[in-house]
Amino acid sequence: MNKTIKKSIFTIILGILGIILASSTLGATTLLLAPSSINVNRWESFELIVKVDPEGVNNYTVKIQLQYPTDLLGVKSFSFASDWMQLTQPDYDLIDNTKGVLIKTAGYPGGIFEPLTFGTVLFTAKNTGNGIVKLGEDSFVLDVANKNVLGLLTEAAVTITALPEEEIAPEEKIPPEGEIPPEEEIPPEEEIPPEEEISPAPPLFDILIEPVVKELRKSPLIPILVIVVIFVIVIGTYIIYRKKKK
Repeated sequence: MNKTIKKSIFTIILGILGIILASSTLGATTLLLAPSSINVNRWESFELIVKVDPEGVNNYTVKIQLQYPTDLLGVKSFSFASDWMQLTQPDYDLIDNTKGVLIKTAGYPGGIFEPLTFGTVLFTAKNTGNGIVKLGEDSFVLDVANKNVLGLLTEAAVTITALPEEEIAPEEKIPPEGEIPPEEEIPPEEEIPPEEEISPAPPLFDILIEPVVKELRKSPLIPILVIVVIFVIVIGTYIIYRKKKK
């Protein structure tokens, strides 16, 4: 009898513990980062969305602490989703691109029971490489009793690639110090040919008889013609002389 009672009590205790554990597990809120994997080029911007999944627990206040590698990423801005009431007190609102920390806190009037977007982070990819954006341990989600019901924190992987390299113009060679660079050779000026001397036009008589003279010079009868001309001149002179004498 005692053994039966002990077994029953032990079973009841295990059941209660199981219910408590199940309730705590089912009631744990999850903070999500979407997308979970990002591929961008250097100097491009991209958005990372922060979501709240209450998983059946009424959530009223959410604080996120986002951590990111400063050598790869920089935060440009953060914007809350609609209906969230931002808290701007110190330690609840911060963007520090030197330390790589973003902190944002806000309450939701009436609480949330279903998954809801908290806000959007706009990043700039500064350098090539791989990095992780994650939610830090200072994040929390409060229920109606101001109890932290945050359970799971997620992260996002970022891969940044280089843009195609632009063609770089060849660098101008600088001579060593003290060395005088050779002067550029100046091509000689083009020589202008002298103007052709224009000989005066020959007299009209020469133009007319020149072809005849050239032909006579080529002919073998020239000596004979010369002799005949001389003979005619002598005979003519003699005849004229005789006539004058009479």
